[in-house]
Parts: sequence; structure tokens; C-alpha cells
Amino acid sequence: ADLSAVLSVAADIGKAITEYKVIVTKSTVPVGTGVRITETIQQNVSHSIDFTVASNPEFLREGTAIDDFLNPDRVVIGTNDSRAQAILRDIYRPLSLDDTPILMTTRETAEMIKYAANA
Repeated sequence: ADLSAVLSVAADIGKAITEYKVIVTKSTVPVGTGVRITETIQQNVSHSIDFTVASNPEFLREGTAIDDFLNPDRVVIGTNDSRAQAILRDIYRPLSLDDTPILMTTRETAEMIKYAANA
């Protein structure tokens, strides 16, 4: 897969980041892309900065994307960082997803889940 655009943005993030941020991939990317994004950001920061790269794949179908977003059958959050997990849970809280399972997993597993869902 051509990740040049993704890694270019990661380099820009590295140059601009000044405080803790969670950087999230939503699209289908090869397993291991989160590691490459992390490395690219680290190579471009001018000082020591804490950040997390997480995977939060979308499961939207053409023609029903808005309904799929507002009423997902599952939410997958891939990160081992508890602070990032809490931030991402807070982002979903206003959607009142009481009956929607939120699966917390590793970033690589979340990347693989997206590939499996597209198979």
C-alpha cells in the first residue's frame, strides 16, 4: 500500500506537535502502519514530546455512512495507552452508544480487524 501521504502528514505532525496528542488512523491501513506513523513523528519532533498513535477503524458502508456512524454495531479502539483509551471513549460518549460494544485492543489488532471486515 502507498502510505506516502499518511507518512507525509505524520512528518508534519511531528514538526508541529507541542503537547500530548492522540493521533488516530480511521482508514484501512496495513498492519504495522501505526508503528511507521509513530517512528515518522518521532523522527520529526524537535524536542521530547509524549503522544499516542491509535487505530479506530471506521465501518461505514456506501449509502448508509451517516447511519453507520451514528448507530455502529461496534467501536474498535486500538491502543495500549490508557490515557488515549479514555480520550477516545470520551469522544464517543456524546453519541450515547449504550448498546454498542466498545472493543479495546492493540493497535495492530485493530488494524487487522479492519482488514478482516473488508474481506
